Amino acid sequence: MSDPVKVAIAGDWHGNTKWACSQIDKIAPYLEGEEHKVIIHLGAFGFYQGERGDSFLTLVTEYLEKHDITLWAIDGNHENHPWLKSKMRKCKEEDLDVPGLFPDACIYPITTNIAYMERGLRMTIHYREWLFLGGAASLDRKIRVDREESMGIKSWWAEEVISREQADRVMSNGHADVMITHECPSIVTHSFPDFGFSHKDIAYSKEHSELLTEIVFMVRPSYLIHGHLHRAYERPLDTSWGTLRVTGLDCDGTKYNWAILDTKTMNWVGP
Repeated sequence: MSDPVKVAIAGDWHGNTKWACSQIDKIAPYLEGEEHKVIIHLGAFGFYQGERGDSFLTLVTEYLEKHDITLWAIDGNHENHPWLKSKMRKCKEEDLDVPGLFPDACIYPITTNIAYMERGLRMTIHYREWLFLGGAASLDRKIRVDREESMGIKSWWAEEVISREQADRVMSNGHADVMITHECPSIVTHSFPDFGFSHKDIAYSKEHSELLTEIVFMVRPSYLIHGHLHRAYERPLDTSWGTLRVTGLDCDGTKYNWAILDTKTMNWVGP
């Protein structure tokens, strides 16, 4: 099967079934003519346990199958990481995992049309090496932990962040041309209103963003595309290895939640 030329790149969906299904319908015409129709999801997709998560995956899979589209997703900070790890273990037991360029990260089929791209996965698309690296720090960590303590609702897991071990493994594999991440590296500066997050969690987020910057300086990509910030923008950065084009996409319910990328030219071609 040939590499896809036009792919859709989508920002956070947060398990929003109605939004996800409606956007798949809108994306489909842009992928007509592709032998392999692909949506690359930038994390905070909706890998949840229980009735809500099952319903989301079932309906999104139906819409993807209707258009013969496959969705590749990295993990964001709000996924149910223990549940995702259990799905990965089951795939390994059933020999369903597919190795990437390096044996330390795989593609895991979660449903017939949805695959999880493990942190550190690398693949080649049109002679460029792509690195998939999920994970991010929750600025609202304290709110989520407090809610669990008071109401018994769990929505935060320590595995949300890239570990030192994962970072070292990614950096040891060297250069990649394109990085697909959930987190935004600290070399890209943004200003936000004061949302009232705790100083401890702001520092926690900053530390993780700086870890991603450390990885970026070792990988030396020309392109980095991320979600997480719920902000759409594109910014070229001058680096010691050349220009790094950083693109962020917005979240569910917003105009700039997804776009179409030509993987041969690396230009945005729609909508």
